[in-house]
Amino acid sequence: MARKPFERANTGEMFDDIAGNYDKVNNLMTFGLCNQWRSSVVYALGDARPRRILDVATGTAGLAIRMASSLPSVREIVGVDNSTEMLRIGTDRVLQAQLDKVIRLVPSDAAQLPFENDTFDAAVCAFGIRNFPHREQALREMLRVLQPGGRLCILELSIPRNPLLKLGYKAYAENFIPFLGKYVAKNEEAYRYLIKSIKAMPQYGHMATVIQACGFEKVSFKPLTGGVATRFDAVKPMPIAQIEG
Repeated sequence: MARKPFERANTGEMFDDIAGNYDKVNNLMTFGLCNQWRSSVVYALGDARPRRILDVATGTAGLAIRMASSLPSVREIVGVDNSTEMLRIGTDRVLQAQLDKVIRLVPSDAAQLPFENDTFDAAVCAFGIRNFPHREQALREMLRVLQPGGRLCILELSIPRNPLLKLGYKAYAENFIPFLGKYVAKNEEAYRYLIKSIKAMPQYGHMATVIQACGFEKVSFKPLTGGVATRFDAVKPMPIAQIEG
């Protein structure tokens, strides 16, 4: 019997609906580990000393705030998202953190970024790329707006490879996560969609191959917390003439 294809939701509307409880559910769902995973992204960018960072699928700006607070080199972070309600909450959080002179939030589709070529020193995307209907186009857009030698860092939920962890993860994902969605976020279907989107996401080496095929080099991946999440790192190639010179 053929496997039913994954049907993507209208993520802008879906995230608008769950925005008010998004951060609370994320913390409960990951037992607070999502904050450690975001710190892993900050650590990965530290030696690059980026001044301008693009945060794709910024959501409520949690990672943008963490980067602005932890990376001394940062002068500007631009966060983009297609959920107006997420951006509204993110703007409030940025103002509360008194980082509005550093962080700017912009409504945008990840596959059509409104920025010039070679604009940013780094581009990050946390917990968003699995939802992109045009994943490869979004990656090519991130490549376009990065400066040569600029860093890409993607953080995404994944499925553990260890058989025992995978078994426990399956039971947890199919029971506890929809429970949180129903009783905390008041939207069970959105969190059932979350599970489906993780299963449909290219995993580990497969995703690294996708990133490389979109033009990046030095692509690597690092499983976090036994593979419940994975961080992908890559670099935009330098022009050949610049390398030879």
